[in-house]
Amino acid sequence: MAGYLAALILVASGYIYPLPSWHVTTQHGEAIGGDLYHMGVDAGFDSPAGTPVYAAGAGIVREAQERSQFGLVVLIEHDAGTDQAHVSVYGHLDPTDVRVVIGQEVNTGDVIGVLGDSSHNGGWSVHLHFGIHKAPYTGEWVYYGHVYDPETAKEWYNPEKYIPNHLATDIWQPSLDTDIVDGTVIGNTLPLTATVGDIGVGVQTLKLRLKTPDADWETVATYTQPYYDFSDDVDISSYPDGDIMFKLVARDGVTEKTTLTRTLVKDEYRYTTPAFFAAKSGASDGFVSQWSFGGTALNAFFPFGESWKAGGYLAAADNVVAAVRRDTKDSTSVVKLFSTSGTLLNKFKLKDIQPAAAWLTADTVVVADQRSGTISGYATTGEIQWTVTPTVTVTDLALIDTTLYVCGYDGTRAIIQLLDTTGTILGQFRPFGKYLKTPGCHLAIAENIFVGSYGTAAGTVAVLSTTGERLLPSFRPFGDTFTGQVDVAPIQWDTAEDSVTESELLVSQASRGQAWVKAYQLSDAPAVVFEKRVYEESFTNGTQVVSSVYVE
Repeated sequence: MAGYLAALILVASGYIYPLPSWHVTTQHGEAIGGDLYHMGVDAGFDSPAGTPVYAAGAGIVREAQERSQFGLVVLIEHDAGTDQAHVSVYGHLDPTDVRVVIGQEVNTGDVIGVLGDSSHNGGWSVHLHFGIHKAPYTGEWVYYGHVYDPETAKEWYNPEKYIPNHLATDIWQPSLDTDIVDGTVIGNTLPLTATVGDIGVGVQTLKLRLKTPDADWETVATYTQPYYDFSDDVDISSYPDGDIMFKLVARDGVTEKTTLTRTLVKDEYRYTTPAFFAAKSGASDGFVSQWSFGGTALNAFFPFGESWKAGGYLAAADNVVAAVRRDTKDSTSVVKLFSTSGTLLNKFKLKDIQPAAAWLTADTVVVADQRSGTISGYATTGEIQWTVTPTVTVTDLALIDTTLYVCGYDGTRAIIQLLDTTGTILGQFRPFGKYLKTPGCHLAIAENIFVGSYGTAAGTVAVLSTTGERLLPSFRPFGDTFTGQVDVAPIQWDTAEDSVTESELLVSQASRGQAWVKAYQLSDAPAVVFEKRVYEESFTNGTQVVSSVYVE
């Protein structure tokens, strides 16, 4: 305990940099145009909104309020009541995330706020305005960031000189994190991303080390004073396909270090092979994009033109993509068939059909009609082949050989009904049992049935046999709080044995989400091997996801 108190005393008597990564872009006293001069420094333009801001030294919070050009401003008085009293100023913080109150005592390194975006920080790009005013706090606002008289700079300490001359003893380990998860598939380039920070003197070096099962660790890159929101594309073409371990080592300027390790799978074929299509859900522009399993955007097109804003349904098989949508002008639906590059192969209209789901085989387009409750199979040239009427409200469907699998809702919860193409019901079962009350489901079929829930409950995925037997425990791919729809699409790679545990299952936030797509290696404890937000962050209607099932 005595050693701990001594450390606190040392810290309290010194300063640290107020951001986890310190890169100054505007200097104290710098002329900024319009006969104005900058008081204090600007830093953190490399950091995203939400980045923590630390108390540069111990003191008392004298102000924590929003000001028009500053967003949230925090003022901390240091050495209050002495002739050395001075005030540190933190501007452009997020006023929706206030961490301190007036009169609160803070220690060096305490989080006093987070960086705000332009909608909250006074209209500026994300950054921190930081200054150290020489006088004690009096209640009068004298902490202007821009002034006309350059002599005003003498009333402030220059942070770039003051902090290094009053640096606290660094007792903190660097912070280090990455969105890359174990099992991620990569190609000849490692898309390295990490958040790298340090309370104290800052991270001085970040090292990337790689290792294969048959070789020792090798340092392949060293980064000096890395940015907080760090990224780099690292060439790993010289490494063989297979497991690759990577290790990140962050060191500060003292003796502290933090290490992070992940195991990846290098497979250039899987990384670049076209694997799935995504289509915006809901009232959107119907934009369709094609992706590799490694997250590379390969192609994109508008199946109904850029002016179409009412979405549609997507299906894919044997390198053909079907897009189905209702034409609001003449009460017909339009089916278009495209090559994987987006070339139109054929199109036809369906009279008086309001589509609710679609499925594609090599020679049949299957469309469910929301109004009549029927499901019809059409030749890829548009001729009707058969029509059946299930006894449930259809939310999704699949046709395997001559058996139609219908995901639907019977007024109580999700149900899967099996029919042949004459309309004979062959059987039915509840994919989520009797406890999960969700008004329908999404499904896809390879060797087995993959089912995603349809909202109102935590988004859940079930893996079943074609007779409804549960093969693996159900799981929630987007966590317990996501209650939107979950779309599913299996991918079976070319393997020696076709089995459920050889499959990767694609899942997407099909509603109420930011169009996230994840791939799981299926097992009793499914592991994420890939994740990607396939549309812009501001789009929150979710995405459909389809694949050709087998990639060989």
